[in-house]
Amino acid sequence: MPSPFPGMNPYLEQPAVWNDFHQRFLPAAAELLAAQVVPDYFVRVGEHLYSRDAWSARGGTAVAAPATVTLPEVIEVERLPYLEVIDRQNEQVVTVVELLSPSNKKAGPDREDYLAKRRRLLRSDVSLVEIDLLRAHRRMPPLDLMPRCDYCVLV
Repeated sequence: MPSPFPGMNPYLEQPAVWNDFHQRFLPAAAELLAAQVVPDYFVRVGEHLYSRDAWSARGGTAVAAPATVTLPEVIEVERLPYLEVIDRQNEQVVTVVELLSPSNKKAGPDREDYLAKRRRLLRSDVSLVEIDLLRAHRRMPPLDLMPRCDYCVLV
């Protein structure tokens, strides 16, 4: 039986499915892209590592050394790959390819971190390709001003 949702997977955004998709998509895209940019460039898979701990940061207090501290329990770790296209001659990154994840799009510190990284990239000589295959949550600016569509790519 053909899919009732041609061209899309309506279950892609479920956390159990999304993480696996994200981890598989970018290495596959890296292979396809690498074949097209050789011999002048190469493609590398990088990884953002986000961790959430059981306590939040507070102002510090000076204590006499040595001091004993209790480290927070890490309650969640998320690994998000991204791609870099690198010039073989000078080993400079020329393009970053990001596949947005729910944590990039949901309001909160991860979105703010991602938007800060994005601003740095857009102000630099590095090109950015941002792929948004998630319908949930607010789109990234300026795509939030575009007419409504299911998926977006910013180049």
